[in-house]
Amino acid sequence: MADEVPGPTGAKDAGPKDAARMPAGAPVPPASRGLPPGVCLPFEDKIAYLDGVAGDVGIVKGEWERLEGQVYLYLWSWIA
Repeated sequence: MADEVPGPTGAKDAGPKDAARMPAGAPVPPASRGLPPGVCLPFEDKIAYLDGVAGDVGIVKGEWERLEGQVYLYLWSWIA
């Protein structure tokens, strides 16, 4: 397909057009949402879900991004 691009393992990843064909209610792959590698749920989306953060937002954001990066690597270790 023209909308497929090589992924980190050389396999073809679903492109934005594939996301439009997914069934209703199916999770949208991060790459289809335009997120950078290592990000599955942006901090801004999580903050909107939580209705804000009590305390230093910079510390919470740093820890969120660090944890998310570790989870991303862990998940890739299972499929690579």
